[in-house]
Amino acid sequence: MAGVAIFWAPTALEDLAALRANYPASYPEVKSKALSRLEAVLGNLAVFPDMGRPGSIEGTREFAISGTPFVLVYRREPQRLVVLAVRDGRMDPQAQ
Repeated sequence: MAGVAIFWAPTALEDLAALRANYPASYPEVKSKALSRLEAVLGNLAVFPDMGRPGSIEGTREFAISGTPFVLVYRREPQRLVVLAVRDGRMDPQAQ
């Protein structure tokens, strides 16, 4: 089944870069697993974009990435899914 295109908003790219840079260096396997789960979730959302819960901001959706503290915030558009943010639930109480 084909899915919609994934587009990363600049703010989400900054979140992803911060995740990669700030994840504890002493746990590279955990960082790798978290990024793999994020990639898998994006693949699923491309096919089933309504999987996430309604977001705290109207017009957005959120998906908690299992096994990680991260929540993907996105907006569904007709031909694409726009990733708006990758929130760390440990740092952002609204992301939980």
